Amino acid sequence: MARIAYLILVHKNFPQVVRLVNQLVEDSLIYIHVDKKSGKGAANYLKQSLANKENVHILQTHRVYWGDFSQIVATISILQRLVASKDSFDYVKFLSGQDYPVVSSDHIVKFINNCSSISYIQNFRLPSPIWEDEKGGLERINYYHFRVIGSDFYTFPPQSSSLLNKLLQKMFIRRFPDGLIPFGGSAYWLLTHESVDYILRFITEHPRFVRFFRHVVNGDEIFFQTILLNSPLKDQIVNDDLTFAKWVEGSSGPEILKIDDSEEIFSSGSLFARKFDMYQDEAILDLIDKRKSRILNLSLNG
Repeated sequence: MARIAYLILVHKNFPQVVRLVNQLVEDSLIYIHVDKKSGKGAANYLKQSLANKENVHILQTHRVYWGDFSQIVATISILQRLVASKDSFDYVKFLSGQDYPVVSSDHIVKFINNCSSISYIQNFRLPSPIWEDEKGGLERINYYHFRVIGSDFYTFPPQSSSLLNKLLQKMFIRRFPDGLIPFGGSAYWLLTHESVDYILRFITEHPRFVRFFRHVVNGDEIFFQTILLNSPLKDQIVNDDLTFAKWVEGSSGPEILKIDDSEEIFSSGSLFARKFDMYQDEAILDLIDKRKSRILNLSLNG
């Protein structure tokens, strides 16, 4: 039977994180990275709340900012910690603290048992009409992006139509490293152990590629796709992140899912959904759990 490792990046709503962990299969490995900006109290709360779960590991090693290279660094750090642990696993599922499984843990395990060494990660070649308002995604990689304060970015060369900036753009436009084709997609994925090993080898052997992403905005939606879709494993990848999300045009992130979204969530066929906020609508989480229990009881009695 396949064993899953869950990697979860969290920064708020810690009681909801505990609820999420309690919905994951008990035989899985669970690595939680707590944003250092959340303070030691957050990590201590999770350690105390999940103290009875020996399969849960709490890390707090990096300050993580939205759209920043720190998101990639934190993800890599837990992947490295997972592999170094020598614990056996077959698949890695990457989640945020506001994701939630919409099917039972048994259903997820059965799905993975039938995956036949296939990884699931949303991907599209850049430029793509999916990121049309960012020149197909090229704005993220063709310019230098510097964090100024908090989550704000300064872009160089400045993206304006002045003659000076047009000249700067010709002089300083960035070239994607190592002859690779850039791919984008969702930051949340389900990868085989083999894919994880390949990623960790790749970043060791291609430091220039990693350095390039220090100045890419929202690079976590390009970094892993580009590595895998340019790799010998590309034919073992399905273009799907297995996660339902509700987007509104022009928004920088998915909508908070609420009880009115339940029919759309359940009809999506996804294993997970995001994003939820128990302080805005906990009823949707209750409904999801009741539905999972009802389906499980029907299968046991059927």
